[in-house]
This record gives sequence, C-alpha cells and structure tokens, in this order.
Amino acid sequence: MTWNTTDALKFQDAVKNNPVVVKNTTEEAIDLMKNGNYIFISQEDEYAIFELTKYCNIIKITEGMPEKTGSYLFHPNNPLIHEINRAITLNGAFIRRTYHKYFTSGFVFDKPIRCPAIKEYLSEALRPIDITSTFGIFMIFIVCIVISMLSFAAEVFYFRQQTKKQNDILASHPIILNEMHLKTS
Repeated sequence: MTWNTTDALKFQDAVKNNPVVVKNTTEEAIDLMKNGNYIFISQEDEYAIFELTKYCNIIKITEGMPEKTGSYLFHPNNPLIHEINRAITLNGAFIRRTYHKYFTSGFVFDKPIRCPAIKEYLSEALRPIDITSTFGIFMIFIVCIVISMLSFAAEVFYFRQQTKKQNDILASHPIILNEMHLKTS
C-alpha cells in the first residue's frame, strides 16, 4: 500500500479526533491495536514487526515514512571509530539485505498465518491475475486471430478466382492446347 496525500489527510484527521495513547511495551500497544480503533506507530521496531506477522487484519505502511537511524556511542578518542565507520559503510548492503530477509520478505519463524488477500491493499505486482487484468491480452489475441482468418479467406478466394480465370482462358482456346500437346509429344 502506498502512502499518498489522501492517506496523510485521513491520518491527520484521525489523530485530531482521537487521543494519542502511549504504552510502555510493544505487547500492550499491539493488544490495543488488534482489539480496537488504534494505530501503532513505530520506527522499525524489529520485535513489533515480528509480532505483527501473526495477525491478518493489520496493514503495515512503510512507503513514504522516514527511516530510523542507528547510533553507536564511543569515547571521542577511540582509535577504532574510523575503522568501525568504514566497516558499517562497506557492509550497508549486507545489513539491509539481512534486515529485509528476516523482517520484510516473509521469512518464516513460526507457523505461517494464511490471511485472505484484501485486493485494494495489495500492490499491483502482488495482485492475482484475473480475467479483467488479462482482458487486453485476450482481446489482442482474438483480433489477431480474426485478422489472420480474414486474410486466409481472402487468399483462398483470390487463388480460386485466379485458377478459375486460367481455366476459362484455357477452355476458350482448346486449339492452342492441342497444338502444344502435339508439339511436345
């Protein structure tokens, strides 16, 4: 699901009309959210992401949201700061790949939950193929088949007309045929 202007306006309106409730633990926040009209705002809480995979009626919106930054604290004179910064920079792709493998790619830790797909919340790439999404392909196929059948029928008609003309010409000149037949024998 994408985060667009309409979603942002609905979110602002919901926050305006409903009080914000702060909870101390992830479990308390998830319990409120799954039982009522609450939303859970978290900046990539890994435990919360893992727990939310157990519920079907929860939608996770990440597109357009700010990313959470991480920090490592060292003494200012630590000689390893430069090497650690370099290692983090070089391993950034590995860190992102590992994160996506375990938290956003559906990696299974527990018994998988079979949730019914809500079509309007699925991205276009994940929507199942149905007759309406393939209608254009079938229409093009049918048009091409009709055109090829018409061209084949036109070709057969033209061939028959030419054959008939040749037969009429040959039938109207039997003498030429006989003379040609005699010369060849």
